[in-house]
Amino acid sequence: MDRILILACDVGNASGEDGTSLGSAIICGVAGGVFSSIEEGVKSIKTVGRVSFDAEESLKYREVYDIYKKLYPALKHTFSNQG
Repeated sequence: MDRILILACDVGNASGEDGTSLGSAIICGVAGGVFSSIEEGVKSIKTVGRVSFDAEESLKYREVYDIYKKLYPALKHTFSNQG
């Protein structure tokens, strides 16, 4: 769900467990000439469903994230010393 709030768009769920490995495989496929582009590689993936974007929830996330970005510079040093 977090990726939908961050990306602010509908997201397709690929079949299988490991999306990171799938993304790496697509990039390797482009490098190896299996796909002509990342977009072509993505289109070749079977999806098992979609999760819809919720504009209201995304706006709430964006508001909280904006607060975080303002606080982070002041708190960064404090948390890095917690070791």
